[in-house]
Amino acid sequence: MGTKAIIQSLADELRKLTADPGETAAFELSLENAGPLNAVLSAGPVIVSIFNHLTFKYDYISPNVESIIGIPAVAFKQLDHRKFLEMHMHPHDMEIVALKLMPDIVGYICEHKGKDVLKFSFHYNYRIKTASGKWLKIDQQSSALKLDNKGKIILEQSFYAQAGEADFAESHPIKLLISYRNGHGYYETCLSRTYLHNKVKAGSLTPREIEILVMLANGNTSSEIAEALHISETTIMTHRRNMLHKLKLKNTNELVAWAFHAGLL
Repeated sequence: MGTKAIIQSLADELRKLTADPGETAAFELSLENAGPLNAVLSAGPVIVSIFNHLTFKYDYISPNVESIIGIPAVAFKQLDHRKFLEMHMHPHDMEIVALKLMPDIVGYICEHKGKDVLKFSFHYNYRIKTASGKWLKIDQQSSALKLDNKGKIILEQSFYAQAGEADFAESHPIKLLISYRNGHGYYETCLSRTYLHNKVKAGSLTPREIEILVMLANGNTSSEIAEALHISETTIMTHRRNMLHKLKLKNTNELVAWAFHAGLL
């Protein structure tokens, strides 16, 4: 699927939660405190935005977007959101966000219609290319800011934390965390999911490594696997370390998640 089609899929998913422009009165965002807010947010690693679902543009973006991404706030607000994603978001990450992560968010909200959409929080990560061509890791946390009378989203607020430089070619697991604010004001985790790029084939693992990986996914410890396979626990640790190196993953949780997405489990 081409990039434009993937971005259109993302827009289509968002529209499932978006207020109908034909049924929603014109909405003008009031930003009386933008001056003091801009002064506070003019520096630092976190970009703040208010995204308008009706226009598919940003009603507000903090001025530090220029120092982080290299695009002035005024110019950023005028950008077509689809064009920005096409030019700046990592294509592999975009594919996962559009075709897997966003449908999971939309599906979860639709399955829990009795809950207040304003109390949901969505946290996920991806890679963005700056105007100078450098890749950055971004952690995004979003929540609905304003709804129409049918509970559909008009405005969405987001915080984008710069989490360091990224490598275009490196495997980059994307993690989704959906939280909900309970009656005591605390956020409870509703859904946690990891998505991995299926670029590395299962054939890169040996039959023994796959055997160990399946047992790890079933909850067996290294000592239990060693006993079952009649090999040393040190050998198990070596196999696990080799698998992480081959797949460019960081820990056993990512390894198990990769196995699910690769169809091994």
